[in-house]
Amino acid sequence: MKKTLIALTVLIAAGCQRIPAGEGSIALNLRPQDIVADVSKGNVADYTTLPAAADFDLTLTNYAGAVAWSGKFADWDPSAKFSAGEYEIKASYGNAEEEGPAKPVFEGLKEFVVIAFESVNVSVEPRLTNCIVKVETGDYFKEVFSGSSFSVTTGLGGKFALTEGEGLFIDAFKFTLEGNFTTTGGKNVLFSKEFTGLNPATLYTVKLEVSNVEGTAFTIEFNNETETVTLEEELN
Repeated sequence: MKKTLIALTVLIAAGCQRIPAGEGSIALNLRPQDIVADVSKGNVADYTTLPAAADFDLTLTNYAGAVAWSGKFADWDPSAKFSAGEYEIKASYGNAEEEGPAKPVFEGLKEFVVIAFESVNVSVEPRLTNCIVKVETGDYFKEVFSGSSFSVTTGLGGKFALTEGEGLFIDAFKFTLEGNFTTTGGKNVLFSKEFTGLNPATLYTVKLEVSNVEGTAFTIEFNNETETVTLEEELN
């Protein structure tokens, strides 16, 4: 626990007159965070409906780790009484083992102290714990290829078809992007690349673009880095 919490606990244990033993209440405010990190700026709400506070699961534990209350935020009673002391509240939404479109996972933790005969204001701001992946193609790519399809295999082993511009919520570990492209001349091009080092609460965009007029290479932009893939023959 933080030093301030430890100090308050010492005062309570010492029977300080300012923080007497007894019970207090918790005025809880839950604010899910919509903004994701700046690798690609965006909001969770751009790719799925942001969960309402009422949909979050709450677990309140005391200093000893015992569960003092659990349930939905919608069922939280701000007038409920709890013994004075240190607490931690966890607010969560979604299943970390589930991936796919519209599968966000949120979690937030907050430590605080309940003081006897008072109501303590507690604000929890759950953040996205998985990440979002999407793919985009450039204008010249669309001229060279008459058709393209993509799929993503995640670090958890899930495999998903990915439509351009669609956001895919996956475990923040790694993924492999596979592409199947057909040129205007009827040639078929297969592409596969693994991307690692992912972070939670981050939107990752993989952008593909044909990089030269000869049509013998295309570039991949990811995580502020660009890589060129050279082909054995011209695309045209």
